[in-house]
Amino acid sequence: MDSREATATLSALVRVGVAEAIGAGGGRAYRLADALDRRADAAEHVPERARSTSKPRIRGARAANAAAVREVLERGPATLAELATATALSSRQVHYALQLLREQGSVVIAGGRGTYTVYRLTGNAAQA
Repeated sequence: MDSREATATLSALVRVGVAEAIGAGGGRAYRLADALDRRADAAEHVPERARSTSKPRIRGARAANAAAVREVLERGPATLAELATATALSSRQVHYALQLLREQGSVVIAGGRGTYTVYRLTGNAAQA
């Protein structure tokens, strides 16, 4: 959302009484109004793109990422960075996938520390 959209959204909230504008021009600030009995009415006036800014979570993405990480580990031990490169996942996604695989007992730490931690499949997971 750029500053013009933000200003328009805040102005709409002021018009319906949910927010109050304090000051003028570039120094204007906004705060919630003391009386918020019209919150439901305000929602109708807020543009759709301003209502939700978070990305929807994709159910099962963690399991799918874990499957991709497991596939790479079937070729041999690897670090988090190597797994991220091989799977085209972010390091955070690989971290969560490894966490899931470790909870399942499929992956163990083979050695190293920090950035150089090496992960490998357990004996049972490698045969499955």
